[in-house]
Amino acid sequence: MFQIIIPNIIFVFTLAILTAYLTFLSTKGSLTNNTYSGIWKILTKRGKIVLFVLTTILITLVLQELNNQFINKNRDADLHQEIGKRTSIINEGIRHGIDSISKQNSKLKKTVETLNLNSEQQKVKIIELYKQNTDLAIQLSKSSKKLSLPLPNELKVIGLSFIIQSEGLKKFLPEIRNTLLHKDKKGVWFHSDSEMGMQLRDGQYNKELQNIFDEKRLVIKLSMGDEMYFGENAYKSNFGWSFETKMSLKNNNSNFFYYFNKLKKEEYFRLSLRNASLGKPEQSSGISIANGLSSAADLCDKKVWIFIVAGGNGTSNGDTEFRAPIISISNLTVRDNNNKDYEIEIDGFKTYDLYWDDSFMKRASQNENFENPIPVTYVSGIFKCKSF
Repeated sequence: MFQIIIPNIIFVFTLAILTAYLTFLSTKGSLTNNTYSGIWKILTKRGKIVLFVLTTILITLVLQELNNQFINKNRDADLHQEIGKRTSIINEGIRHGIDSISKQNSKLKKTVETLNLNSEQQKVKIIELYKQNTDLAIQLSKSSKKLSLPLPNELKVIGLSFIIQSEGLKKFLPEIRNTLLHKDKKGVWFHSDSEMGMQLRDGQYNKELQNIFDEKRLVIKLSMGDEMYFGENAYKSNFGWSFETKMSLKNNNSNFFYYFNKLKKEEYFRLSLRNASLGKPEQSSGISIANGLSSAADLCDKKVWIFIVAGGNGTSNGDTEFRAPIISISNLTVRDNNNKDYEIEIDGFKTYDLYWDDSFMKRASQNENFENPIPVTYVSGIFKCKSF
């Protein structure tokens, strides 16, 4: 786009002339006398003074404009000098950086050449150094974890559910089956495509079921390891826990449930115990820990074997005892003294031959029905860590 640049001094002169003309025009003859000829004679004495003042103002404005131009020139010169200095500094920095990179590249090149000359030895040293640091980091991590998750010295049962196969409680089945067929069914019912059941809260059979277990002993022994170890070989186990108490059912309204699996055509009973049903304060438990375990985290996802006895008083008084596989566990949750929770995930059964020592055999030799070894079935599961 075409542009015309007019110097400011032109505007100064133009404004001065217009101001002088406007001044003389507005006085209506007080500054001029037109009876005379010639510019200087036409001006009156007052007019000459006004002309002098206006001329002084013009000179002042011209000097101001010249001064501004001079200042701007000096400022441009200073700015140009500052730009030159900064450009010089930047160029020097760039040059220094390039020189530094070149030196580093030269050193790196020499280092690479040195490594190439002794590549195998250098690789071995680097790998060994990395391995040492990695091992140290792993050890520190494990030590920190072990300090924050110490091994328990106590386990308390906070949730327990039994499953009892129907052959262990046969005498109750006719009445329960009759209830299922009756039109006026009592109790809380559960239905699904594969299973049905009810809570045995009413009827004489629930009381009789409670009588079998109430104030009778409950024994749970857990062994941790790839194989099951109890008795004389218990020392082979990584972790052992024993729990023994008397069940208190009647005072806590513990109810039995009956279930029938339509697909498998199996029927069984279930009993869930509350905290108050676990024989407080008569319950007792103990923990044995073998070498190789130093943290509660070491217990996680380990194989466990559970020996269980429910009912009976542990004597030969004819009380009924229930052992695996007639009785199993559907839920077992424990809490240690560090407020960490564990759950045993049940996955099946396994039968082992339990051998008795010679001294016990001598005492039991008079019993014709005594066997050595005795086949014992254990509940198998996985020790799961829940709260960490």
